Amino acid sequence: MSAVAAKRECVRQLQSQGLSERRALKLLDMSVSVLRYVPRTDGNASFRERLKVPRLTVAQAKLALATTLGVPLEAIEITIRA
Repeated sequence: MSAVAAKRECVRQLQSQGLSERRALKLLDMSVSVLRYVPRTDGNASFRERLKVPRLTVAQAKLALATTLGVPLEAIEITIRA
């Protein structure tokens, strides 16, 4: 649970004990907008999925390069620098 979620829960508990929302928020140093915030749905989720590139092994990458470039597999050398 995040700190904001914990504060929201505290506000709800204080309200259930008879404290007004405004006083509970002031006591916890929290704004009304933070209490009532509702995140929007991600409208770009399907777009993001299409952008994901599958991970390849080195062998798969070599084969793909050789096929794309029209050269023998032995002509492809992949160097990984770390």
